Amino acid sequence: MNAVVESKTYSNVDKAKLGLSIAIAVGACIAFALLSDKFNIWLRLLGLIVGFAAAAAVVWFSNFGPALREYVIESHFEMRKVTWPTRKESWQTTWIVFAMIAIIGILLFLFDSLLSWVFLDIIYGGSR
Repeated sequence: MNAVVESKTYSNVDKAKLGLSIAIAVGACIAFALLSDKFNIWLRLLGLIVGFAAAAAVVWFSNFGPALREYVIESHFEMRKVTWPTRKESWQTTWIVFAMIAIIGILLFLFDSLLSWVFLDIIYGGSR
């Protein structure tokens, strides 16, 4: 693997734009929650979508936008390289997980029963 790591430095203006976009998105969520009894759900949803679109636009027009777009494109390219398991392999793995959970549950039950017997019957003389 011969990857070159690039370190980008962002200006304070870009960081302020990112903070503004986060504030816009959080404000849209808060407005959606607080205005539940005053406005219709569709109007609030429209406001939420507009708020997220505004936050995305602020990020897009900062230096984070092209970097984010490049990251998404490269992630999509890498996802095509992944060898995904077949349906049969997924079911086999799922059943192995279920079997292990059952075995560990049984072992914990036996261990708990043993400790209960040791502490309650042997040490305390059977008084519960």
